[in-house]
Amino acid sequence: DNLHFWWGDERMVEKESAQSNFGEAYRTLFQHVPIPEENLHPINGANELSIEQVHAEEEIVSKLDKHEGRPCFDWVLLGLGEDGHTASLFPGQVDYEAQSNWVAATHPETGEVRLSLSAETLCNARSIAFVVTGANKAEIVRDVFGDEEESEQYPAANIFAFDGETQWLLDEAAASLLVND
Repeated sequence: DNLHFWWGDERMVEKESAQSNFGEAYRTLFQHVPIPEENLHPINGANELSIEQVHAEEEIVSKLDKHEGRPCFDWVLLGLGEDGHTASLFPGQVDYEAQSNWVAATHPETGEVRLSLSAETLCNARSIAFVVTGANKAEIVRDVFGDEEESEQYPAANIFAFDGETQWLLDEAAASLLVND
């Protein structure tokens, strides 16, 4: 009963859509395990963005502990997209000092609208883990861990737990361009 799941981002689509992060997680995992429905906190992509942003804000502010005035997740699990995005924070679009906990995002190629936790709120987590798989992400992984100037363009390079631990879990293919010194 103490385990709760929040979504860090969502496309503004019905949960039945194959494009829904919550829908996919529910169909592949949560419908098969005994997690109480009230412990699942999805973003309702069927709502209008501004309405859902208010609802999502109320949800995390009322249910999470605070750290330095912001909601504080115990653990955040993130991925890395082929274009270098994490959550729905896309390269070149992130305001790292956004004061809101939720930000609207637009996919740079498709124009698809999404709702995402802000970089500041993600960084306020006690612990963050990135799970990255595939050779198609190896160059971005190398850049994130490489030259500071090169890494700055990728939101993942700027998402780290301020007062906790950030881990990167990479498969061999995603780590293939990292060099041991």
